[in-house]
Amino acid sequence: MSSFVRGTALLVTSALPAFGLSVEAAPLPWLDTGALELDHSATLMLDHADTTNLPQRGDEASAWLLRRAAVQSTLTLSRRVSLEGELAFEDADNAWTWRDAFVALDLPDGWYASAGRQKQDFGLSHTASLRNSLSLERPQALDLLALPRADGLVLGREWGRGLLQAQWFRHEENDRAVDTYSLRGVHIRDDARYWHAGFSLSRSFLNGAEYRVDSPAQTALLEKGLRTSRITADEALYTGLDTAWRAGRATLLAEGIHTRVTSRREGDREYAGAYAQAAWFLTQDQHRFGAGTLRGLRVSGGVAAEVVATLGWLDAFSRNDGFVSRTATVGLNFYLGRDLKLMVESGRVEIVQGEDRGEQGTLAQMRLQWRF
Repeated sequence: MSSFVRGTALLVTSALPAFGLSVEAAPLPWLDTGALELDHSATLMLDHADTTNLPQRGDEASAWLLRRAAVQSTLTLSRRVSLEGELAFEDADNAWTWRDAFVALDLPDGWYASAGRQKQDFGLSHTASLRNSLSLERPQALDLLALPRADGLVLGREWGRGLLQAQWFRHEENDRAVDTYSLRGVHIRDDARYWHAGFSLSRSFLNGAEYRVDSPAQTALLEKGLRTSRITADEALYTGLDTAWRAGRATLLAEGIHTRVTSRREGDREYAGAYAQAAWFLTQDQHRFGAGTLRGLRVSGGVAAEVVATLGWLDAFSRNDGFVSRTATVGLNFYLGRDLKLMVESGRVEIVQGEDRGEQGTLAQMRLQWRF
């Protein structure tokens, strides 16, 4: 664990009195090593795409690709302190990297904190793990967010019907330090039916780093058209609204994102995107939610199956540069217990504005996800 993690963990504990909390209020559960426990698991994701009808791509017509191989570990030090890490190999990076390495604190009265390298939470789908995603590719609207995993500090509180979380992260982009400050809130009702409404607000100080919308969604189906020009950016402001509803076997998700990029050199840009996603289980199962996002499915029988449909819209056209696209996908997800997941999906994307207006294509995909 890095010195950054140790230092920020000390900062969190020393700042507790400012929030009406104290180590004395719950003294030595923090250091109760009798609770020492190591839990670990691994995930393997293999993607298969039929690109026969996409002559602009240089890939083989049909091939299996390693999307991700990852090992997740949680070392519980006490009732309230744990260390979490994820070591992953992705085909895009062609290397093993630490995706996560942070300390998590479960504080009294519903407060929680974490410090170290971790995901920057924003909205519903960006916050959710890819392992729990309903579709193979995340909705294109999320491509507006330049919020990578980074070193940071998170402080939040959950109560009966809500969650409020503040966070600060720092990462490097084009040899420039980028600081991001975020606030996320969710109002939750969870009884016979689940419903939540949430907002997210993030402000990144880019300090001259490059920004562009680059949309690999739908496995870069129309890669030449789904990107904007690079600009030298000073700041980026991300605003998002999301909602989720679940009743029995039915689940509905929707989210909208607006991005404003400030650039003294090339001029400001404004982008927006949204998606709606519906899922219906063919078996007697239902999705789980926690902290305003999707959690792992607990299969009631030996096998579960669901149908998922997604509609998306992305407006990345500003100052006569970029594109506007529409996407639609339909898929089937099969769950064999909690360890094996098979996803089959057909997607279509169309560019409706920009230099490549009128370009469109379809793609059949499959993912095998194994947890062990």
